[in-house]
Amino acid sequence: MPEDADVSLRNFYLIMSVAGTVIPWAFFASFFASHGPNLPFFIAFIRERGGRRLSIDVMISIAVFWIWSSRTLERTM
Repeated sequence: MPEDADVSLRNFYLIMSVAGTVIPWAFFASFFASHGPNLPFFIAFIRERGGRRLSIDVMISIAVFWIWSSRTLERTM
């Protein structure tokens, strides 16, 4: 694999790790700013409506996993 591809893959992983951290925390911050530190209400909110907003973290993880898997497969073939 060319060196440029390694650098771009590293940059991709860095961007995805930052996005996977910032996006869920942005939701948490906006929720707690609106409702305060009410943990029982937060859990109830997540169960009823908020799971879609937090699923973006899972989607980012899935994308990174598939790219990592394809790169690993390319290296072993």
